[in-house]
Amino acid sequence: MAHQMNNQKTDSGTIVRRAIILAVLLVFILAAFFLISRIGARQRAGIHTAQHSEAAAVQSDLASLSGYYTLRAYSLNGETHEADALEKEGRGSWYLLFNGDGSGYACIMDQKPCGFQDDGRQICLEDGSVYPYQITEDTLTLYGSAVMIFAHGEPNPEEEDAHGFQLANSTWFGTLKISKHSGKGSLANGERPVWGIIKENSSGDYYFELYDKEFYTIEDLPVLSMWVNVFDDHIEPVSDQEDAWYFDLQLTGDELNVFKLYLKDDHLSRSFWYTCGKEHCNIYFEIFPDP
Repeated sequence: MAHQMNNQKTDSGTIVRRAIILAVLLVFILAAFFLISRIGARQRAGIHTAQHSEAAAVQSDLASLSGYYTLRAYSLNGETHEADALEKEGRGSWYLLFNGDGSGYACIMDQKPCGFQDDGRQICLEDGSVYPYQITEDTLTLYGSAVMIFAHGEPNPEEEDAHGFQLANSTWFGTLKISKHSGKGSLANGERPVWGIIKENSSGDYYFELYDKEFYTIEDLPVLSMWVNVFDDHIEPVSDQEDAWYFDLQLTGDELNVFKLYLKDDHLSRSFWYTCGKEHCNIYFEIFPDP
């Protein structure tokens, strides 16, 4: 009988010790689970904060990156060229137009102008081309088969007292060159004389027109026509106009915005990739004030 009572006491003590050990283990397991959950939550919060900060930075870049960027120079095959060399070769002028909302319009690498999307690090053109870029103050460097350096704004305008004439109610003369023509249409490669006028109508509204004739009359049909606002150093198209055209192409939206023209070395010029139906070509004009 005494031996049986001792065995029962031993069994009861063993059960109690095991219960205590299990309770302690359970406490440790719960504590470890809680600690791991807290660490995971902090890590997820850190990742979220980093992503939010990165997205905010990109949005800030997009908000600040807006306006017109003009090519100043480019490097190709180890050789550096000034932007003017493109126009002299009839390859037109390269430019970028950022809308400030992550979209824009580009004319680069002898491609026709097309829209793009901007993510703050690179632009993705509608044709699938991708160009990374870097910004330093007012300079944007674009990387592709050529390294292209753009400056914010149109070409530096000359001061009014330096060129000595007014843009308003002025007459211009120069040349218009068509190159890289393809498809069927009314145009063909070649160079022709062109007259330009910036005039005011009876209502006080200004218009800019080009006539591709050696001698023109007001009865002739202009090849380029648009309403413009006139400033001391540049003209810019009136937005949302419905009666602007370039040869057979109606100009609207980004195509119209391209014709914001600044004085550069006392002349106005613009290169434009023309697409109308199945006809394609580059059109470049350069006009100087008629004495």
